[in-house]
Amino acid sequence: YYFLEETPKEIKEPLRILNYYMLFFSVKIHRAIFSGIEEKEIKYEDSTFDSKNSAFLSYVSIVKITNALKNISVYKNLDRSLYKKIIKYLSLLKNLNLVLKERFCLEIIS
Repeated sequence: YYFLEETPKEIKEPLRILNYYMLFFSVKIHRAIFSGIEEKEIKYEDSTFDSKNSAFLSYVSIVKITNALKNISVYKNLDRSLYKKIIKYLSLLKNLNLVLKERFCLEIIS
């Protein structure tokens, strides 16, 4: 859809959300993972708080990304191969959130 002169209005907002949270997610997931490695250089409590906080923000980002992808997937003119990729990514993101929730003992209230 980047090559179209005009992005279809049905997916404009989900694409905007997706673009924002993909960058945010990549930064926060990196921070969640590597805070544990860096704990030797800073106080343990600070690194534990930082990694758990980053993991939670990653979790929230994945929820936002997942919702945006779901909204894009229902677009009636969506290419079939792109639809299949979205479904695959939705499954992977769901699994990643389960890992984050368990690894960082996140208490998510729905």
